Amino acid sequence: DEELLYLYFENKRRSGGGLLESLEKKDNHATLVFEEAEAAARVLSKGHHVLLNTELSVRKPPSKDRRRLLLRGTNPDTNTEMIELYVENMMDLNVTDYTLITAPGRDYILIHLSQPFSKDFLSLSTKISKRTLDGAKVTIEQIEQTDSILVENLHPGTTPDLLALYFESERGGSQSVKNVTVLSEGTAKVSFADYDSVDGVLDRPHQLNNAELVVKPYFDFLQPAQSSADQDLNIDTQEVPEDNSDEVNNVQMQTCPLLAGADQSSPAGTSDTFDSASPTASEALADSVAAEQEVVEVMEGQNEETETLSCHIPITG
Repeated sequence: DEELLYLYFENKRRSGGGLLESLEKKDNHATLVFEEAEAAARVLSKGHHVLLNTELSVRKPPSKDRRRLLLRGTNPDTNTEMIELYVENMMDLNVTDYTLITAPGRDYILIHLSQPFSKDFLSLSTKISKRTLDGAKVTIEQIEQTDSILVENLHPGTTPDLLALYFESERGGSQSVKNVTVLSEGTAKVSFADYDSVDGVLDRPHQLNNAELVVKPYFDFLQPAQSSADQDLNIDTQEVPEDNSDEVNNVQMQTCPLLAGADQSSPAGTSDTFDSASPTASEALADSVAAEQEVVEVMEGQNEETETLSCHIPITG
C-alpha cells in the first residue's frame, strides 16, 4: 500500500532514498516525487530493491522524445503526399529526414525524424497552429519516449525467446530485453530495459531466419483496436497523449497489467511472451544508471510465490 511505499523509499538505509514530496498510487502503479535529486540518484544507483519478497528493478522514467512528434487533427481523407509536403514545408525537412507513421484512424500521424529535433518547439507549434492542412486545423505535440518496438515480417515460428536473444546479441543491437509479446502472426512487440535502447535498434537493419525485419517504434495509440481475443496478451498500455502541449505534468501514470506466462491460445509447449525475469532470460536486466534529477522508475519483478507482475513506479521531479 501507499504507506509501505512511503516507508521503504524514505528509508535511506534500505532503499537509498529520502523524504518524499508526494506519492500517488493507482492499482499496481505509483508515482513518487523526492524532495532532493540526490535521493533519487541513490535509489537508481542501488539497482537492487526487494519489498515483500518481490524484486524491484529501478530505472528513470521516459523523457520527451526528441526524434518523434505527433501531428494531431489531420483529415482522414487527406492523401499522404499532401501531408508530406505540409510537414516538409512547416519543419524545413528533406524527404530523407523523416518518415510518417499513420494511426489507424488517420486523424493523427507520428513524425519519425532521422535526427533529434533541435529547433525551437514552441515556434514550430505556433507556426503550425496558423496553417491549416487540407482544411483541418492541426496541432503538433511532443510525446514521451517509448521503451518498445514493433517488429513485423517475422518468419513463421519465430519464438519470443529467439527474438529476445537476437536483440540482446551484437547483431541485433546488444540491448537488454525486458519482455517480448507476439501480437499476431509475423508481428511482435519487444520492450527494452532502457528507453534509449529503442533508437539504437531502429537505426540499423535487421535480419532473422532469412527474413528482413520491419522495425518501428511501438506506441499503443498507433496499433489497430484490439479484438476480444487479444485482451489477454501482455501489452503495456500507452494512451494517446492528451491535447495539451503547453505544459508538462510532473506526475506521469502508466497502466501496468498483470503479465500472463503464456497466451492460452498458444500451441502446447509454446508461449507468446518472453519475460526477462523468467529462467529463460539470457541475462539479467542491466542496473540503472544514477539520475541527475529526482526522477526514477521502478518495475515490480517476479515474486517466487506469486504470479509475475510488471509495474512502473516513476519518481519524477
